[in-house]
Amino acid sequence: MSQLSLRLKAMFFRAVQSIFTMLDLYLSHPLPQKASFTRSIRSTVSVVPGTIDLLFYTPPSYNKKLSQTPSQPTKKHPLLINFHGGFTLGHAGDDARVISIRLHEEIDRLRQEGGFKGLEKGRLVNLVSVYGGVDWTQTRVERDASNPNLIPASPHFLLRLSDDGYLSTKPDLRSPLLSPGVASDKLLQDALPKTLVMINCSGDQLLAESEKFRKRLIGLGKDVMGYIVEGEGHGWDKKPTYFKGDEKRDDAYKYAVEALQIMWEET
Repeated sequence: MSQLSLRLKAMFFRAVQSIFTMLDLYLSHPLPQKASFTRSIRSTVSVVPGTIDLLFYTPPSYNKKLSQTPSQPTKKHPLLINFHGGFTLGHAGDDARVISIRLHEEIDRLRQEGGFKGLEKGRLVNLVSVYGGVDWTQTRVERDASNPNLIPASPHFLLRLSDDGYLSTKPDLRSPLLSPGVASDKLLQDALPKTLVMINCSGDQLLAESEKFRKRLIGLGKDVMGYIVEGEGHGWDKKPTYFKGDEKRDDAYKYAVEALQIMWEET
């Protein structure tokens, strides 16, 4: 597939996806919070110059003006980084709703109670993964075959679009940045925090590799929280629900936030 053809297809499907996202975010409850401010950074990986938008959602205790005043000491805040998946599709703002579910009030509460000891050390204290892929050495066909309860989430032409967009340069599929599931024990011990959360779904093509990774991390002494959402496939929480809501999605996001709360209280 030529770069021009790939770009045109990506632009088309992004436009279609944005319509469904808008329907989901603004015709469902709770309504998402608007980003407090946005910054852009340059892409350092692609050979084509570009920028990556960073959306910041701040709690009520955050004073932007004070943080930018040279005469005042900078007040440190914990930083929760949300990496939105979707490859060629989707946008960071697609996950705005989860930011609105108790996260800000928990940050403020813990700050008032003297939490976030790890903040002063500037270290990674916890990690939450939601149906993440960890082994790109497997083909799509092998991944599908690994789950007898597979619920197809995307048509094959969309999966090919993602693969062509990200794997056409033939990267090392065993790189820990692509496939942490095949990384060395020492690297996983050193790079990952002590406590993690993994939320997977029963109909996902990534279920087998993710659950295998969970067991491996437990064997390495990591505390791995989380569960499997039954009866759902990959991307199940990104579908428009309109005003009906999605109890499974709300429960999963609430679980993630409460798990972060527990881990933050212990750091």
